[in-house]
Amino acid sequence: MEGDTRVIRQQTPQEEEDFEDIAHKKWTPDRLVRDRIAKEEAEANNPKIPYEKKIPYPGSAVLMDYNKAVKMAELERVGYVGGKSLGPKDIQKIKVQAYKNIDWEKYKKATNFEILEEGERIDDNLTKKNPGLTIVIRKKVMKYKGYPHKYVVMEDTASAIKRAKA
Repeated sequence: MEGDTRVIRQQTPQEEEDFEDIAHKKWTPDRLVRDRIAKEEAEANNPKIPYEKKIPYPGSAVLMDYNKAVKMAELERVGYVGGKSLGPKDIQKIKVQAYKNIDWEKYKKATNFEILEEGERIDDNLTKKNPGLTIVIRKKVMKYKGYPHKYVVMEDTASAIKRAKA
């Protein structure tokens, strides 16, 4: 090829050893959990859901429960901390079982959340873009019961602009 400036060379043994083929990477239970959490969070953040019905998806709580289940299963299998070690296949089986036992619907229920704070906030950017209107966005700060993480749910901009114009 004329003008092609690519340099093609063989990989060193160290590079071959460190290489991770992303396209053909195996689906591990950890990766499945994270992918499912991402899917559930995207569903919960759908802009078509009205503000009053919006509930965040507590992905961090799911991950904490999953990791706790894996650790407890490992402890049950070994018997105590510092006992015989488990092989990779044993750990993989434990993780698969923990993944199958996750109750995904439990994390979607509004009754499992407590509202810490509800209020309104002036959106300076939207107010600047809509001269003559003061755009106020409603927000809720929520917490999934039994976990330390806080989630903020905010009204979508289109609804806030409609309310300001009314």
